[in-house]
Amino acid sequence: VVDRKRCLEAGMNDHIAKPIDPEQLLIKLRRWVKPRPGSGTDAAPGNAAALRQPAHDADDPCWKALAQIDGLDSRLGLRRAAGREALYLSLLVKFVADQAAAPDRLAQAIARPDWDEAERTAHTLKGVAAQIGAQALSDAAQRLEQAIRERRPASELEPLRDSAARQLVPLNQALAACLPQTVPAGPAETVDAGQWPPLHARLLGLLEACDTECLQLFEQHAGQIRAALGPARYEVVAQAIRDFDFAAALAELQRQP
Repeated sequence: VVDRKRCLEAGMNDHIAKPIDPEQLLIKLRRWVKPRPGSGTDAAPGNAAALRQPAHDADDPCWKALAQIDGLDSRLGLRRAAGREALYLSLLVKFVADQAAAPDRLAQAIARPDWDEAERTAHTLKGVAAQIGAQALSDAAQRLEQAIRERRPASELEPLRDSAARQLVPLNQALAACLPQTVPAGPAETVDAGQWPPLHARLLGLLEACDTECLQLFEQHAGQIRAALGPARYEVVAQAIRDFDFAAALAELQRQP
């Protein structure tokens, strides 16, 4: 509510809160951006509806397990990943790896006290939990973040930290049990001298424009990109794109090997 008020007071037309829901984003864009006649954008409602429909096999063991995890709405998380299954799975793998130590980092930061670190850690947990569809955990992290921002005493912060931890720990354990250690990047490929230059140029252009279409392009051509960059550079670029750090991905792609 506060962020929305600030945006409107600054002269913006509207506001959409994180995590970005692609369907809501389309609705707001259609409200304020009027398409040119004959531009073909009248099909946008169909695109929004498609985001609600999972494309994966409902009997796939991984997706069945995800659907049964307490505190995780995998359908919501997949929708927030714009229906891109590989991206959503990679976000879950990253969540498990990055957030396992969040309760300990929070406890240490509060004890020092390092308010900036504590608030940043709670804010990150809030955001990534919402992104994957763990809304209750995100709400718990938001309450903790607000209390840290207000510099509440440790006697009030600890129950809030404990509440977040009691949701995070079993969620992480359940995710780790059903997810692959790494998300497959597709079969190995060799560099295609005819395809790589235009693919490279297209990816650079999307990154320079901060266009999220680079996510889909990167996923579709993961094997070719890995072959061209090599495993080490590929992982640097892949991680940057998953983190929406398009500037870092662009810099690595522009760097001479």
